[in-house]
Amino acid sequence: MRAQMNEKMTAELKGLVRDAMTDRVVAVTAKASAAEAAELLSENGVRHAVIVDSERHVVGVVSQRDVLKHFIQSMTDQEPTGADAQEGAPWELGSLIQREPVTVLADVSLASAGMVLTNSKIGCLPVVDENKRLVGSLSIVDILRHIAGKRGPQLEEEFKLFKPAVESKPQIPAFFRRSNGALVMPISCLDDASSLPSFAMLGYDGQSGRILVKLTSEKEEGARKVVRDNDLFVIPASDFVACFDIKFHGSAFEITRHARTGCFILSPKQTAPRVPAAPPVLAKK
Repeated sequence: MRAQMNEKMTAELKGLVRDAMTDRVVAVTAKASAAEAAELLSENGVRHAVIVDSERHVVGVVSQRDVLKHFIQSMTDQEPTGADAQEGAPWELGSLIQREPVTVLADVSLASAGMVLTNSKIGCLPVVDENKRLVGSLSIVDILRHIAGKRGPQLEEEFKLFKPAVESKPQIPAFFRRSNGALVMPISCLDDASSLPSFAMLGYDGQSGRILVKLTSEKEEGARKVVRDNDLFVIPASDFVACFDIKFHGSAFEITRHARTGCFILSPKQTAPRVPAAPPVLAKK
């Protein structure tokens, strides 16, 4: 069984570079900074950055190790000297190139490319077209993935899945039930949904149609019992509606919270009826 598996994997090496290469390449210019390269390598989950000129001809390859070595040397103020010294500003990627780039064409056999990677002790081969322009890259990881039958990265690696830091929930407005005049509000408007206060006091502003809701754990005069109903809480308010002749049964109210008192202010989404003004008094002639 093991022999058959080895034969199958060895057969995969009879393919071409184009069969295992990836086009997910971090390509930057020699003038880019080491900090920019570090960010790109991290964001894209790759180990090598290919340095190219304005026409995408390969100038060199810089690895994660090269970038890390640069920052360690910067911390210890040990600038490379002698054979390790390079031309250009010390923070530029061009200064981190260690050797002449070794490239490969897409129609070269995988076995040959693998030999180059192992004999040259490099981790990445830039793949170029007939005009020597960068089109992809081939690493040892790419070859091993190809041998194992994994054709490139998974979708989760190609796409960055959106994961909000805080899961948001739709804000349900407050409303009066038509059936019994009860005031209904969403639990989500509370800071701690697990500790719903037992009582509520209600107030009304006839000029604006706004309603004040004061939640309290103590029973005060005029307070009414608060009841939880799944993701909502319900405040009996039929007498409140009748007292102020509120005409908003079934209509929605926007919910805001008063910063100083913590009370909720419900503002009608529709134009609230205004208290009729007193008729003008005409002066007698």
